[in-house]
Amino acid sequence: MAAEQWRRIPQIPTYQVSDRGRIKHKGKILSKVVCKHTGHLTVSQNSVNENGKRVTRMVGRLVLEAFVGPAPPKMYATFRDGDKTNVVLDNLYWSHRTHPNKYARVSESDIARAAELFNSGMSRKEIAEEMCITYLAACHRLRRAGLCP
Repeated sequence: MAAEQWRRIPQIPTYQVSDRGRIKHKGKILSKVVCKHTGHLTVSQNSVNENGKRVTRMVGRLVLEAFVGPAPPKMYATFRDGDKTNVVLDNLYWSHRTHPNKYARVSESDIARAAELFNSGMSRKEIAEEMCITYLAACHRLRRAGLCP
């Protein structure tokens, strides 16, 4: 395996991001958190914006901006395997938001797991949180299992 590469994040030069999706600030690796609403891995800066709110950024976007360059207009970080927590450089590319991700695959085991959770009485929202996926992704898996319209 090749050595991990680190680059400065253009908008926040005191932070670095690696090609494996790790974030470093002042030599310390920061913890990433899965956003419950989007399923994206995020990291919070220690600073606040002009409105006094803590700044949270999507890790996939930071990796692409540091290693590929700024996002072209109306382009977003997209995941080849459809897994928004897989933020390694090789899994990321810029695309339009409406661009279908032809690489995304939902495994049979993911569908079976969602069905198992649904049959145990969990709501779609609880399934999404348990599986670290979005609500819509949970609904998609349940539809594939024949459990939702």
